[in-house]
Amino acid sequence: MQSVAGARKGSPVRNEFKVGDRVRLAASSRCPFTNPGEAGTVVWVSRESAWGGRVLFYHVRLDGRDRGQLSLLYPEELEPAADGDRAAPPG
Repeated sequence: MQSVAGARKGSPVRNEFKVGDRVRLAASSRCPFTNPGEAGTVVWVSRESAWGGRVLFYHVRLDGRDRGQLSLLYPEELEPAADGDRAAPPG
């Protein structure tokens, strides 16, 4: 997994995503080995507590990457994917 990078405590969160949501890396993303604008799918949501609480970070499978490779991204590093941003076909 790639390291979580670039978070600022107290940053405003624009969106909250759930597993299966399509997302895109915002221009403010600082996750290493990624590029702003890349799209992917949320596969896990890590929260402050198992019973809810604020989102700490998202596990995202970026399109075109190895299926087992996930990026950990803070909420402020993601935005909803545009309607045209669909998952890459398998293979």
